[in-house]
Amino acid sequence: MDEERLQEARQAILLANHARYVQAVPAYRRLAADLGLLHVESAATLADNLLVGVSLFKSYGDSLLKCGDFAGLTAWLGEVSTLDPNISLDGIMRLEDWIARLREVEIYVSVSSGTAGRPSFVPRDRFTLAALRNNGRCYSTLTWGGYASGHPQYDCLLVGRPGTTLGIQAVSTGLASIAIQSYRLSPDDLREPSDRLGAWPLVRGRRPGCTGSG
Repeated sequence: MDEERLQEARQAILLANHARYVQAVPAYRRLAADLGLLHVESAATLADNLLVGVSLFKSYGDSLLKCGDFAGLTAWLGEVSTLDPNISLDGIMRLEDWIARLREVEIYVSVSSGTAGRPSFVPRDRFTLAALRNNGRCYSTLTWGGYASGHPQYDCLLVGRPGTTLGIQAVSTGLASIAIQSYRLSPDDLREPSDRLGAWPLVRGRRPGCTGSG
């Protein structure tokens, strides 16, 4: 393998993605503009100045989550991703409704557990969701069970609900999909992801200090 050509290709991809994000992600474009980096010629410049952490996916206004303002959450989602969350909000009263409606247009929102005090909402298309499910193979040092090589020789026991709402659910789904056999434990009293976050479940306009229908 030609290491120099590999590095050149890697840099070209990173710079192309930067241009794409400047064009398609309003929050990223504002950051790049503020730094005077709308046009970048080096991947090192991206690494030094434009790496975006999980805080981007926690940057929604407090009132949006508190009041169940799904119109506001939808608009915010379009600000932090390349996706176009153009959905009808009719009948959406709870967070689960909103996530399900987005899924209908192939926008898959993964939600963090909120243990740090503020949950993140990470939107993905079907391709990046598939990458999340299988990303362990890219960095895993595990040699047992043929996991890293993609030739599974293991069984999988998952304690939790199937699904993709939580990132860990998506990853566990990927593990299960290539196992010889997979088993799930889903007792009836397991709560939905939203119920585990103190501010949820959200019901539009029903909390103190919230008015209207959101």
